[in-house]
Amino acid sequence: MLQSNGHDVQIHNDGILHLRDFMQDMEGMYTCLASTSTEFVKHQFRLTLMEPCNIVVEVPPRNKSVEVGNSALFSCVVPSVDKVVWSMNGMKILPGDERVEILANGYYLKIETTREDDEGTYTCMAESQDGCYVERSAYLYVNPVVTENHVCGRIISEPRVPSILSSRISGGDVVSKASSPWHVIINENKLGKTFCGGTIISNKWIVTAAHCIVRFPEKFHELFHPSKVTLIIGTEQCSGDDGQIVDIESYVVHPRFAERAPYDHDIALIELRQDLNFTERVQPICLKQPDYVNTAFLHRKVGRKAGRVVGCGQLYENVDAIPTELHDVFVPTVTREKCMEADIGRGNFTDTMFCAGYDRALFGDACYGDSGGSLAMNDSPFDPWVLVGVVSWGVGCDRQGHYGYYTNVAHFYNWIQNVTNV
Repeated sequence: MLQSNGHDVQIHNDGILHLRDFMQDMEGMYTCLASTSTEFVKHQFRLTLMEPCNIVVEVPPRNKSVEVGNSALFSCVVPSVDKVVWSMNGMKILPGDERVEILANGYYLKIETTREDDEGTYTCMAESQDGCYVERSAYLYVNPVVTENHVCGRIISEPRVPSILSSRISGGDVVSKASSPWHVIINENKLGKTFCGGTIISNKWIVTAAHCIVRFPEKFHELFHPSKVTLIIGTEQCSGDDGQIVDIESYVVHPRFAERAPYDHDIALIELRQDLNFTERVQPICLKQPDYVNTAFLHRKVGRKAGRVVGCGQLYENVDAIPTELHDVFVPTVTREKCMEADIGRGNFTDTMFCAGYDRALFGDACYGDSGGSLAMNDSPFDPWVLVGVVSWGVGCDRQGHYGYYTNVAHFYNWIQNVTNV
């Protein structure tokens, strides 16, 4: 979804899209949507960058995500030149590696039996006889194997994406079976209340929000302890019916939680007592490095990616009741400049967060009880789902002029690796 930023991208009230400084990452298909209360019209067109020297990259390389051991194929089709040269992370790719093959004068780069060290930025350079050249880049993420015969971020039932993202979510959309196999329901035992969510990242570890643990006493008037909560996986029932109960071995709250703002560094890790057995209803989500997350999801030059938020939180701000079934909502990311325009108090929006949602009321948001759950994205329907955000905080739920605020998981990639060895 495009968003006017006042500089490179401008969207005027009369429906005119103005791209002032057309760049490589603006290439692609554009869709114009127009609707009334009774009609809906969609028109699509493609924009391609032409360099000053008239070199056109007809098929540029695109970001890819593959599983360890599979092959990856990048394209860089430039009919007006005789040869294309490839590099990885700035280093020219030379003959010698039997797994890497440059095909059709460089129009294609094929990597066989991918390894984790193949991950990085791949760039093709096409040069004409008069010395003019163009470059195109794409990122390859190699999805590690979690346990034997299992990889992360895969589901058997893809979630239904609304045809118009800004459809009203109050009341919620019930998730389809096994479409959120990484979601964890966290219940308080004494009252039997679902108060937070979590996300499976391996057969031993779960990610959640730090405030779910640290501020447990404010809600339940006693200190957080593993014996006082229940973790439930493998179910779409918020009551936990037909789910699997798993025990907590230990937990780690980020040491800098609430250091600069109430929800700064709002992330925690829960270690499980027994290893999980993965099934179609219990699966880990993927973690990816900051470069990939920023390029593919959070810092796109044009267009906003919509993230999928899942939880058993309230469907309405003023109705203190949880749904019977797990719900989801798709919310688009918002630029940092736009997030800071909201009336949230000075200093509360730190560099460990991003925001997503709508500035209009009743268009979709997380709510009380969704904290700790996931905001997930995938680069395409063929790529695995990635944990991009953890539901953290907001001003009420689904209010006019306010967004939802999420912990930027990629910001904590190294910390998670150090603690969990995932």
